[in-house]
Amino acid sequence: IYYIYSNNSKLIKHFFNQKNSYDYLCTSDTKKIIYVYNLSLNYNLLYQIKTYYTFNIFSCLLFFDNKNNNNYLITSTYAINGDNYSKAYTLEDGSFIKNYPGTDENSTSFLIYWHHKIIKRNYIIELCTEKIFIYEITTNGLYASFDIKNVDFLHGCIIKKSDKEEFLYSSTYNNNIYIFNLYKKKLKYIINLLNKVEK
Repeated sequence: IYYIYSNNSKLIKHFFNQKNSYDYLCTSDTKKIIYVYNLSLNYNLLYQIKTYYTFNIFSCLLFFDNKNNNNYLITSTYAINGDNYSKAYTLEDGSFIKNYPGTDENSTSFLIYWHHKIIKRNYIIELCTEKIFIYEITTNGLYASFDIKNVDFLHGCIIKKSDKEEFLYSSTYNNNIYIFNLYKKKLKYIINLLNKVEK
């Protein structure tokens, strides 16, 4: 049995790298520090990163670009302004790479990795208060954005319907599920869990 210590954990996420078959665990604490463990190498703590955020870390991603050896740790926070950008760090040694421009204006509750199978590019889907941003991981280029009024906290997942359709399903605290067509860049449905489906 292994015990992984983190002071008042606020985040626990698991990731898998298909190239080397390694499992990773990311945790964060109230000191806004991210801890990255390699579970496949005796639960080894690879590094800990102080993000300097002013509020808790609600989400993070490990992005494995094994073809180009650009493996990133991406962090976000629910705070805005100041140094509260979504940030990229190298997975090789934990060193800082960059801030994602404009993300300091987002109260981010959840991050999703998405690979666009048609144009063969990798994106971050950032679920924020009243809006969703989708931008390219390495170039920062904006792919799409959606406004969702009066929504404070979002979580989501991607569901593939076919080779020509992929959808973002995003749930809210007010009993709604928003469904976006990612290729057409538009809202398709709103499902209210208490009564009906809106088109």
